[in-house]
This record gives sequence, structure tokens and C-alpha cells, in this order.
Amino acid sequence: MPVSWDNLAKLKGGDQIVATAHDHLSLETIDLWADYWKKKAVAVGSDEYAWI
Repeated sequence: MPVSWDNLAKLKGGDQIVATAHDHLSLETIDLWADYWKKKAVAVGSDEYAWI
């Protein structure tokens, strides 16, 4: 589930579950997926990727 950097520190374990996804996303005022396809993944290890 997408989470904005501003909200990341406010989250507690278990906040990001399917049962609460609709409530969480309905409170967002911006599209958290807007830049998803603009990012590029590069391999940084045998099974690790970094998004740039």
C-alpha cells in the first residue's frame, strides 16, 4: 500500500492491512501512485532493487 513520506512516521505495525486500506486511502488528498511508473528500479544486489 502506498504511504506518503509525511505519514510514514505516524504508522504503527499492523496499520497497513487489507481491512484498513480503503479507510487509509480515502483520507489521502493526493494520488500516492502518481509517480510510480516514472521511477526506475536498478539492481543493487543479487535480489535487491533500489528505486531511483
